[in-house]
Amino acid sequence: AYGVVQNRTLLDYYITCYCVQKAHRLEPVIRNILRIGGYQILFMDKIPVSAAVNEAVEQTKRSGSRAAGLVNAVLRRVAENRENLPKIPNIGTAQELSVRFSHPLWLCERMVSELGYDGAHTFFAANNRAPQLTVSVNTRHGDAPSLVERFTAAGVRAHLSELSTVSV
Repeated sequence: AYGVVQNRTLLDYYITCYCVQKAHRLEPVIRNILRIGGYQILFMDKIPVSAAVNEAVEQTKRSGSRAAGLVNAVLRRVAENRENLPKIPNIGTAQELSVRFSHPLWLCERMVSELGYDGAHTFFAANNRAPQLTVSVNTRHGDAPSLVERFTAAGVRAHLSELSTVSV
């Protein structure tokens, strides 16, 4: 769900590319089903395309909507073209950054004016990166160095936190 929300503008752009209606004109439930299916197809490599499309079609039917054919067609088009998606328009502008990184246009305009296009691009790319996982140690049962050792022995990369003495 977080990935869908984080990439909503980009997903809406691609939905609009392959749908007879613009994404914002679709019924909200259909738009959200297409966003979820589109996210699974474009960003999640462990979910087979056929499963993502089938589940989206089934969700559409369960919602009571008669748009199952539309959902099937749009998601299949996204899947067919995922290696060659339409270019995002206005390359080199705040509008492009707004779509690519799904941030509000006003923020993209502000960052471009403050940092230039390249600096804003770097900023938004970093802002969309998944943060490192941090684990807080229950000090009643151990300490951070011991937990790092246990993780390492289990083949999990871990290191002591630079920000907290009880985090890994």
